[in-house]
Order: sequence, then C-alpha cells, then structure tokens
Amino acid sequence: MKKFEMYHASYDSFEKFDEKFITLSETDTFTNGFWFSSEKTTSCAWRNPRFLKKCVITLSNPIEYREMKKIYVEEYQEKITCDEFRREMLNRGYDGVVFSEPIDITMEKIVEGTVFETLRGSKRKFIIGEFGGIEEYSVDKWGNEEYLADYIDIEDYRKTVETVVICFNASPIEILWEKNNPYWG
Repeated sequence: MKKFEMYHASYDSFEKFDEKFITLSETDTFTNGFWFSSEKTTSCAWRNPRFLKKCVITLSNPIEYREMKKIYVEEYQEKITCDEFRREMLNRGYDGVVFSEPIDITMEKIVEGTVFETLRGSKRKFIIGEFGGIEEYSVDKWGNEEYLADYIDIEDYRKTVETVVICFNASPIEILWEKNNPYWG
C-alpha cells in the first residue's frame, strides 16, 4: 500500500470524485483517470482551473509505469482507447499508476557521460558544472544537447522531481481541503 499527499486542480468545485467526469482521451499517456501532482503549481489541468484540492491518495496495488507501458505496447498498441485500457488495468487489479522520474544518477555515471532516459522516454545528460554543481541537459534523437537546469548536488536534483499519480477510479481518493486556486485564478 502506498500513500501520497497530492494536489488536484479543477474548473468546478466538488466534494467527491466521480468517474463519470474522467476525460475519455488523454494526450500525455495511454491511460486516463484522475490526475494528481506533488506540486501545487503543476497540478493545474490544461484549462484554467479555479479550485485547488489537497488529497490523500491511498493506492493498494499501483502498477509501475514501465510495466504498464510494456503491457500497452505488447498487448494493445493503439488497438484500445485509453478509457478501455484504464478499465483493463482495473480488471487486472491495479488501482493507479505512479510517475516519479528521479533519474538514478551517480557521480560516477556523470563523469562517464551517461545519457539517461526518463520514464516518459526523454533523454537527459548531467555534467559537473564550472562551480562543482550539476548541470542538466536534454538530449534529442540526433545527440544535440540543450541546457535545462543547475543543481547544487545530486540530492538537490532529487528534491525537485515532481511525482504524478493517476487513480483509475475514485476509491483511493480522500479530499482534505479545497480552496480557490491562487496559481491560476
């Protein structure tokens, strides 16, 4: 069992999550559900959400993102809608998926010039910066590098990584509070 304190932003105020409001299609992944973020400012949906909720998410059997992707690619590969896939994950006993993308970086791997892959498939490279910190770069399919951010050290990088949870149904969700959204109001 995994428990998370997360945020959810919405256009309308409500007291309980209802599956009839799950968006039938998704652009970010191959499943739908209720989306939550560890960050208040990025929990906001694609439209101008007026309300921010703090929730406790208790997942009894989350599927690991890479395993979920493997099932989708090997068994369905675009032959199923994201809503059908979510229902298939529920039928298999999963209640959600957790995206947490801290890349397993070490100083040794940084010195070796290792290119890392995030959960969503983008490439990252880290170098030791001029003042001893760590610089993060994205790497495109041609090997071109683009600067993204500086970190004091590896732990500083790990602290900045957002966690995203998708609940496949409403049962793992408890709303602690709701207020007007100060980030997108």
